[in-house]
Amino acid sequence: ALTDTLHARRPHLLAVSTTLVIHLVELRRLISAVRASPFSDVAVIVGGFPFNRIPDLWRRYGADGFASDARDAINVAEQLLDGQRGAA
Repeated sequence: ALTDTLHARRPHLLAVSTTLVIHLVELRRLISAVRASPFSDVAVIVGGFPFNRIPDLWRRYGADGFASDARDAINVAEQLLDGQRGAA
């Protein structure tokens, strides 16, 4: 369903948050599905309790960035999107 949404919406960025550690397995699958899709260039930001507790966990999950809260997510998104524009 996510790749259908990516196809329909054509976003530049996907932000995902998880509160429970038990959801990390599903989050890894989600990021892997995005990376294996035709939309692999979509920037992925993650956040939530596990990422706030374990430094650099987001890197191990294949995300492009981490945000500690909603305000930080805006800053991280702007940086990632500016990087995409600069690479184009």
